Amino acid sequence: MKELFDLIVARRQATHVPYALANVLRVEGSSYRRPGARMLINVHGRVAGSISGGCLEKAVIAEGQRAILENAPRILMFDTTDQDDLTFGASLGCQGKIWIGVEVLPANRAWNLESIAMDVRERREPVILATRIIEQGSMVRFEAAAFPSSGTDAALLDLPKSRKTRFVRDDSGNGLLMEWLAPPLSLWLFGAGPDVTPMIQLACGLGHEVTVVDRRPEFAVAQNFPGARVVAAKPHELGNKLQSDDRTAAVLMNHHYDTDRDMLAALVPFNLPYIAMLGPKRRTQRILEELSAEGHNVSSVNEALHGPAGLDIGSETPEEIALAILAEMQAALAHREGGKLRQRQAPIHAEPRSIVPWSILA
Repeated sequence: MKELFDLIVARRQATHVPYALANVLRVEGSSYRRPGARMLINVHGRVAGSISGGCLEKAVIAEGQRAILENAPRILMFDTTDQDDLTFGASLGCQGKIWIGVEVLPANRAWNLESIAMDVRERREPVILATRIIEQGSMVRFEAAAFPSSGTDAALLDLPKSRKTRFVRDDSGNGLLMEWLAPPLSLWLFGAGPDVTPMIQLACGLGHEVTVVDRRPEFAVAQNFPGARVVAAKPHELGNKLQSDDRTAAVLMNHHYDTDRDMLAALVPFNLPYIAMLGPKRRTQRILEELSAEGHNVSSVNEALHGPAGLDIGSETPEEIALAILAEMQAALAHREGGKLRQRQAPIHAEPRSIVPWSILA
């Protein structure tokens, strides 16, 4: 979602000129970027976003400029498995085949994808983004539409489970690129100490929406935490001041035993997918035992609770600790272990169970 908003912001700076939008449609084999990666191109070759690690950009920018001048969308295919294929003026070594759609965004015209993304962000409800590829002879047209994530179509029902891009055909035989478009992660940081600042900076850089919560109004001061929403709330007030969904995570960093215990107790009913607690393991275990003795259903947070927080990367400084926690959070929400990729036996990018190729891409 962050990349998409970056493109939206870039286009808003000059909506009076046309742009080309390059979108990775399909990948066979290895590729630095996956389907759904986008790059915005203007007629002068300036870009926002990326569709590869740099090896394809030059060729795609040139094709994007040509698409703008000719007002003609197109589909590009790069075969990076052939080391001798220099068709696009670059030696490519990703060991994959990549299809990229290039469409034209006319000047002074509403961008449908922008309104879809803004609606997802404001309503905090994920949708399935379906980009239809309509073939008319040698011409191609792209149409994006959003569907509720609880749709009744069998293919749509499968996407919320996998949350991976799908290639299918509609009833008319047109190709569809289906993507899971979810709102930004909502990150609650409990505590107003100096170590909160690196968390905010790194989390905002990742596109998360950050809220700093402290029970002391004199510490919950907005200007001390640029980039974050700041809320003064005692544990019993959280239910009235915060709203959560399955894209909400929390980090308890009050550095005060009683406050962390009371805040964790208040978080139990929220059923968050990830909760981090700073401090040693025995401290976290003691808090859980006390809350259980008081009648709190702590078993409901056992899987979500990570204490000590963070991946084991040797963190010492507040910045390194922030990196470790946010990396663990990413792994937990992606249902990954957070280990070394060189030790992973499966593909780096989990692939959909089935891919139905389009005729134009076959």
